[in-house]
Amino acid sequence: MPARAIKPLKDPGYHLAMCQAFALARREEKTLVMMKQDNWCFEPIIGLRMAETPQLFLEGYNRYPNDVATKEAGEYWARY
Repeated sequence: MPARAIKPLKDPGYHLAMCQAFALARREEKTLVMMKQDNWCFEPIIGLRMAETPQLFLEGYNRYPNDVATKEAGEYWARY
């Protein structure tokens, strides 16, 4: 890791979503290190294989009932 790299939870003292980290890197030319504990969102942690995928996530409860109308739609989101 470069010495100037920012670790969100350690340095500024808060979590970031992966999309926020990308935006900081792009807009402000910051170098960030995003470890599991720095992430606010669970989906990048699962997508980048920083953690095992919970069965409930694969069954559709990742998005249902808040973001999709059916559990099947949540399952589709999780698998594709």
